[in-house]
Amino acid sequence: MVEFFLQFHQLNQLIVDIDSTHFTTYGKQEGVAYNAHYRAHGYHPLYAFEGKTGYCFNAQLRPGNRYCSEEADSFITPVLERFNQLLFRMDSGFATPKLYDLIEKTGQYYLIKLKKNTVLSRLGDLSLPCPQDEDLTILPHSAYSETLYQAGSWSHKRRVCQFSERKEGNLFYDVISLVTNMTSGTSQDQFQLYRGRGQAENFIKEMKEGFFGDKTDSSSLIKNEVRMMMSCIAYNLYLFLKHLAGGDFQTLTIKRFRHLFLHVVGKCVRTGRKQLLKLSSLYAYSELFSALYSRIRKVNLNLPVPYEPPRRKASLMMH
Repeated sequence: MVEFFLQFHQLNQLIVDIDSTHFTTYGKQEGVAYNAHYRAHGYHPLYAFEGKTGYCFNAQLRPGNRYCSEEADSFITPVLERFNQLLFRMDSGFATPKLYDLIEKTGQYYLIKLKKNTVLSRLGDLSLPCPQDEDLTILPHSAYSETLYQAGSWSHKRRVCQFSERKEGNLFYDVISLVTNMTSGTSQDQFQLYRGRGQAENFIKEMKEGFFGDKTDSSSLIKNEVRMMMSCIAYNLYLFLKHLAGGDFQTLTIKRFRHLFLHVVGKCVRTGRKQLLKLSSLYAYSELFSALYSRIRKVNLNLPVPYEPPRRKASLMMH
């Protein structure tokens, strides 16, 4: 389905944002466990979104005590097999050499935040200019840098981009590090690109609040996962309809979209060989509804459609 939807978007590169979230439960459902990070019992599912369009590539319901990166390699494998020209963005919970090696082996790209440690902090400090006669506790300062770094568990050195920031009133710098296998773009470019990953949290929020993505009232793990996948399908259809509507409608939340196009009073009338959908004469958005319906009818629903981006060398896309 996602392959079909992507044919309507001119994307030279797909950005895949991997993130996890928490489904709080209040019963004894199969697979429920305590998660120390969220301090609650529930599930700890994985999601994969396309960073620009918001489409959900994949989702997996996991027991609540699973760590972020656990099973992440098998989770992203279907995406690697079905798509190309990919850039994966992940937070520090997914910073494992197993994922680096897998993505590198398939010729794709990644931009992953690293966990803080003393070695990385020292490397960030060494890149900073020596302070002159200034009050370090008053003047804020920030700087970008990069280096080749190899952790003890890594098979080889990798490019690490760093952002060092000292906020007003602080004496020491806070160093944030990203590891990547991209060679183009400055360190600042990489951070600008990575910051867009935060949008995945909004995608998950829309999935939960608008499509009951965290509904887990069945005692069966499989049944709860099926419900989650149905929410993902409905969510993707909603995004596609917004794209067809075009214009300002692409910024609508599902609540507003339902109000405009789905919560409509009408009735089906059969006349001879035709079936007519008659809308209420009081429906204020009848012209918009007719325009969207006309666009839907023009869509050629021949599935599946393999996704093939423009044939050119993959590169870092900054948009």
